[in-house]
Amino acid sequence: MSPVIGLDLGLTTNPHAYNYAYIAAFGRYYYVSNWEYSGRLWWASLAVDVLATYRAEILNTSCYVARSAAAYNGDIMDALYPTKAGEIAVQEPLSLLNNTPWAQSLADGMYVVGIINNDNLSFGAVSYYAFTPSNFALFKNYLMADANWTGILTTNPDIGENLYKSIFNPYQYIVSINWFPFEIPSNIGLSTTVIPFGWWVIENMNAYRISNYIYTLADWNSALTVREHPQAQTRGSFVLSAPYSKYRLIFPPWGEFELDANLIAKGQWQQFDTVRGCDLGTIIKIDFISGIGILYVYVRHGPDIKDQATLLINQTMVGVPIQLAQINTNGWGQVQNIVSTAAGVLGSIAKLDVGGAISNAATGIINTVENNIPHMQSIGSTGSIAPYVTHKPKIETVHKILVDENRAEMGRPLCETRTLSTLTGNGGYVLTRNADVQISGYDAEISAINNLLNNGIYLE
Repeated sequence: MSPVIGLDLGLTTNPHAYNYAYIAAFGRYYYVSNWEYSGRLWWASLAVDVLATYRAEILNTSCYVARSAAAYNGDIMDALYPTKAGEIAVQEPLSLLNNTPWAQSLADGMYVVGIINNDNLSFGAVSYYAFTPSNFALFKNYLMADANWTGILTTNPDIGENLYKSIFNPYQYIVSINWFPFEIPSNIGLSTTVIPFGWWVIENMNAYRISNYIYTLADWNSALTVREHPQAQTRGSFVLSAPYSKYRLIFPPWGEFELDANLIAKGQWQQFDTVRGCDLGTIIKIDFISGIGILYVYVRHGPDIKDQATLLINQTMVGVPIQLAQINTNGWGQVQNIVSTAAGVLGSIAKLDVGGAISNAATGIINTVENNIPHMQSIGSTGSIAPYVTHKPKIETVHKILVDENRAEMGRPLCETRTLSTLTGNGGYVLTRNADVQISGYDAEISAINNLLNNGIYLE
């Protein structure tokens, strides 16, 4: 294993150019580690080259290969190389929907009104109707223009329209009004021109009687697109996951969310014109009663729907609440009190007790009116349409860039059991873990080979 060989090369020969040897009798290759001249001979100190000597046996050995220049697994993170300072940020709009699925003003979209009535299809005591903005304006004007539609002034003419308007609030039969930032869906329910309203029925009013309370606004298989890391094709798909890539969803009105980069990395990446990317699916379900919308975002890991992974489930108020008003009154009891007091005043005047009328009854009327005329107060609050107007759904992608690599001399992660003869390309660098070669050499040679494999060698 470490012979010292004397050679008669003559005084004029310089043997230092010779650094390698093969001894056929020993069947081994050697490195020349030193030359000495003694007794008219050049003495070569040799050390066995176990890799060359047992090359055939080593190449036929199966080992667990951690890194290799010839083959690699791009899904395995290569922590050998650090990232550069700074990041690259890319913002992608909602690709399939012209940047936004939402209406941009209250003049568009739809209104959903919850009305207390005796409809046998109501949700509890409330039925819900969808109006276009123009039809909602007609409905609102109909309720507030005059009180003739109630018929009460016909049956109680003594009340007077002004007094009646001050104590009767038609909005007490409306429990909610929500504006939704999209047009009325075709399957929301049946169109109607008759709307039961409290004790009354309003006719010649165009609306849709909602029967589909839970509505799927959108089911997009390819609505959001994330752009591929610029080094994914050259360094491996591991750069698509954290910490090399971060994906942030900005989707009003739900908000901003960090998406699981590791799930996205396993998605179906493909070429889009000049860039590569991965489509994320989006489902939006709307509850017309509460106005709440649930956003689902998922990524497909295969062609079948069962292969999709959920990235986000979040709910928020999609409907914009429209402010209502109520009249602070105890109803017809106060009407009776006011009418009764008014009758007392008229009686005093009829008896020519003008002073009494002024000093007593009239003062009583004033106090009664002051105390009993209802005051308007608002309930609820008007929501904001700002998220729909000022923000558009998009994906913000942030990438960290790796420093340059030396694949030929440092390899890439493989982490597989391989026969070493299959890994001789691209420089042939191989790094094994817990190698255990079986050769015909000595124990010291076997240990040397295993140590070399576990510290990295080059195959030719």
